[in-house]
Amino acid sequence: IDDALCKELSKILLGNKNNDNSAASENPELAESLEMAFFSLAYEVYVRSRINAGFSNDESTMSNILSRDESLEFTRYMFIRELLQNAADTEIEGGHSEWKINLRENGELSFSHTGRAFRPSKDLSPGEADSLIIVNSTTKNFDFSSVGQFGLGFKAYLLFFNEVKVECSEGEKECKVEWGQEDGYYRLREFKISDSDESNNRTTFSFTSPNEKFKVWDEETIQEITNDVAQTVNIRDSSVEVTISTPNKELKISSEVISQRRLLSEQGAEPRVWGFRCRTTIDDGTDSESASEVINHVIQAQIMPKSALDEAIKQQLETERESPHASKNPEHKAHSAKPQDWYGPAKVSFCLSLQDTFEPRSWLSRLVPIDYGIDALDELIG
Repeated sequence: IDDALCKELSKILLGNKNNDNSAASENPELAESLEMAFFSLAYEVYVRSRINAGFSNDESTMSNILSRDESLEFTRYMFIRELLQNAADTEIEGGHSEWKINLRENGELSFSHTGRAFRPSKDLSPGEADSLIIVNSTTKNFDFSSVGQFGLGFKAYLLFFNEVKVECSEGEKECKVEWGQEDGYYRLREFKISDSDESNNRTTFSFTSPNEKFKVWDEETIQEITNDVAQTVNIRDSSVEVTISTPNKELKISSEVISQRRLLSEQGAEPRVWGFRCRTTIDDGTDSESASEVINHVIQAQIMPKSALDEAIKQQLETERESPHASKNPEHKAHSAKPQDWYGPAKVSFCLSLQDTFEPRSWLSRLVPIDYGIDALDELIG
């Protein structure tokens, strides 16, 4: 990293840490840049390296966080779903997304997407990049419109891998931070800011040095990942192409909108209901006849306010307000958020297909903790 750039980034970072935004105000473009986001991430890793922070301690903490339901084991395909959800949150509106999953023979994993680049924090709370390493932190300042939140699900890598590399390119710049564990402690491996050869945005996560029992991708896990990806893209209202590379083959799953999302309910009526059509194609690369195609009709319905939902949202908000990054920041949106803020972006989606085998699926209950049966549908959406 260039010395002059390093000094400018340091001034902004230290100012943010001391709740002083004067340096950021002097150079607002740099303060909101990809370079600032990765400098902040590298700083957090470096601090952990210097104080010999316990890698295994954070692994134990994440295991407890992700295993609140003792009957549910957090698996690698669930971890990949977290990466997919974060990628969905970075999508550029109206654009075409590309996601790539590479399952390597030795149990390593890489995942990349073409969404927007990481953004740094503008206050005392963690930014999107540095939250990747701060256990118990997440971002979005309680933005209910997001599926996931940067950081929390990502840190599940601690359960499976010992080395992480994050690379991101935007415009003319490319940033990279690599870290891992040595004798049970965090170690910063590399931090680099350089000129980019990429014409488009791309973020890549590489997870290496898998734990002993995760050094192979078995066929059952690969099939679970494939099924999960296929179902995830089925109900999207924007186009995406997902490539899954395994030691033995490459699979492409793509979804494109063929009928744009439109309002189906009467103007002003509640609940509001929308509909669109999309085409999902799965190609295993063997021959043109092996590709399968399904036309999906998706109905989205607004979820109406209910007292039970209000109470659940209040509990969620209270937990967020007590979190370290919210309790120290009076400007955090969790302090002013109300249950009604949740209902705006909250919708329930139904995927209807006339070409499906209609086999029972468990994926929906894993994506959304829902206790309603089809008979209670009218109650759920009002």
